[in-house]
Amino acid sequence: MNGNIIIIGDATEVKLLRDTLADRGLTVIHYKDFKELRNEDLKKCDVLVYQLKSAEEGEKHIKILKEFQQSHFNLIVLAEDSSVESAVSFIKQGAFDFKLLSSPLELLEKTVLFALEEKRVFWEEDTFLT
Repeated sequence: MNGNIIIIGDATEVKLLRDTLADRGLTVIHYKDFKELRNEDLKKCDVLVYQLKSAEEGEKHIKILKEFQQSHFNLIVLAEDSSVESAVSFIKQGAFDFKLLSSPLELLEKTVLFALEEKRVFWEEDTFLT
């Protein structure tokens, strides 16, 4: 299996997702905070999972990420809670998906795997979502 995933966030659910994806043999780089993110890692990224801490902070960071996103990675936004309007706004700005942190871990994992498949990294049908 191939795939480079960057996960930004410090919630317990984010750490569990990181460990689950790493157990699948995927390359996972974890940052606790957006400020730690390195440009060279973004260039190799297939999927970026971003824990949204506040709508205002998220809007600012999404604008920065859009510059890199044009051909590089699928963005998945995770939020502790959010309005439908906020979720729709992120999707309209180019996010691949928007999930709540309270979603089952299996659903979060499948979302990341689907995003990898979308990027043509996850090629073998028998290894996808098994």
